[in-house]
Amino acid sequence: MEKKESHCISLLYPSGAKSNYHEKTIINKQGEKDLDLDRLFDALIPNGKIGREKRLLQETIKDMLLNANSDNEIIKYRQDIFEDLLTSPNLFNTLKEITPDLLALSSAAGYLKQDNTDFFIMVNKLVEVESYVVCIYKLHSVLNTIDNLRSEGFQKLKHFVESSYNNEAFKILEKNLPELLKSIRGLQSITIGVNLNGSLQPYEATLVSINEKKYVEPVSALQKLLGYNETLTGIGEIHKEPDANFNSESMMSVPIVRDGSSILNPLLRDVSFVMDKIGKNLQNQIKKYININTSLFTGLNNEILFYIGAVEFLNKLKESGLPVCRPQIIDKEKRVFEVENIYSLHLVLQNYKKGSDNQTPIVKNNFKFNDDGRIAILTGPNRGGKTVITQAVGWVQILAQAGFFIPGTSAVISPVDSIFTHYQIEERPDNQTGRFGDEANRFYEIFNSITSHCLVLLNESLSSTNAGESLYIAQDIISTFRLVGARVVFATHLHELAEKADELNAKVQGKSKVFSLVSQVLDGQNTFKILKSPPMGHSFAQKMAENYNISFRQLVTMLQTKGLVD
Repeated sequence: MEKKESHCISLLYPSGAKSNYHEKTIINKQGEKDLDLDRLFDALIPNGKIGREKRLLQETIKDMLLNANSDNEIIKYRQDIFEDLLTSPNLFNTLKEITPDLLALSSAAGYLKQDNTDFFIMVNKLVEVESYVVCIYKLHSVLNTIDNLRSEGFQKLKHFVESSYNNEAFKILEKNLPELLKSIRGLQSITIGVNLNGSLQPYEATLVSINEKKYVEPVSALQKLLGYNETLTGIGEIHKEPDANFNSESMMSVPIVRDGSSILNPLLRDVSFVMDKIGKNLQNQIKKYININTSLFTGLNNEILFYIGAVEFLNKLKESGLPVCRPQIIDKEKRVFEVENIYSLHLVLQNYKKGSDNQTPIVKNNFKFNDDGRIAILTGPNRGGKTVITQAVGWVQILAQAGFFIPGTSAVISPVDSIFTHYQIEERPDNQTGRFGDEANRFYEIFNSITSHCLVLLNESLSSTNAGESLYIAQDIISTFRLVGARVVFATHLHELAEKADELNAKVQGKSKVFSLVSQVLDGQNTFKILKSPPMGHSFAQKMAENYNISFRQLVTMLQTKGLVD
């Protein structure tokens, strides 16, 4: 992967900004839908995020997961970040604490460099400066207590924070900031005087004073004794801006608005003039800090939120008694996927949504692609877990390549170039080629893009034609996958295809061995355990018929009881 040097600090990319790396989308829109990845994106959003901020974070997470890379350096870089966050609760909690300051800093970014004394721009400059000081101070406090930081990313951040904290300009800023903030937060109200003409119409107005207390109506001693409510009533309604909810105790970015529609516009201009004079005074005090580099934290904002959401999710899994592990990422040429005790995060998320009622059992399995087999023909009963394990393999591959910890107790995984899905589809009236034509076209698109480093997930493919035709076509498709060397899960009811695994291996020389997996049944009940085994075939069908009392012997006995047959 090509990359260029950068002086930025990133917790996602070793050499700085994302633009330094050339990534590709690992899965297409149909694959997203087949694997229901939106559910995963939502699960990784930090707690408490709503509205526009939640939607933006979802897009960031989606971009992170789907634009996966096969660069082991990047994957390990992120894994080390996760390792530090999972083993250092204080560091994780500090990052959560500073997220409001990061958001304020992001919304006010760039104002500090502007040579402008407009009062509201000056307020944004103070927001930028204050948020920067808070972030440096809190990060310095926590990073200095951790001696064994594993990740290069946090080591770089620690070095930057340490350098900034010990900078003379920062020391002066930290000392002078309370006074600077007081000059803004001390402004609580203004007093104006309005003169009336003979017709009692206002014709003159002036700014009388700027006050450090909010305006309250004068209250007599008797009114206080009677429990007078000190809210603004006056003679008429008090007028205010519809969005006048600015909290001076925790400043956020201030919108710069110049409303020319007010009757008192000349007076407002006077107020603005006075405010701008205050702004000029602030500018003289702030300009000495213009070289402070606040841009670092604006770039880290979404990255930190990304890690917070992911670690919250991983901690929730562990609290639920479910294992997570750091996968060992090996060279892509090995074409390996080996996970001990893999389980379905999709089912876990469904259980979280249900609450304590009607929980679906979370069954763990061992799943392996290696030299002993890379094309799994997965057969078994309906609702036996075939679709669940196929989806779980896809989710784990995506998470592993994004640098995440994954569901399981241990794992060795090679990156893939792409993930292709081919799921059973519904008949569409507007589809002129029919279901089989659509299935065939999608297979053609897969083979047109496939490499030996791809993962292909097939779920009840070729179900649109009869069993004989499906078996014939499936053999050709599986043989081609073997020839190319792809990793494939084919969840299917074609037991005969699984029975032909050895025949297919002997017929075509290729890089991927075909093998049979079975969704286990014990005493007529699905166990959801996936085992490497020959297909159950006709003997299984007979047991299933007997389980539902519809075997030939059982049906004859019933009819004999009714006297319908001898």
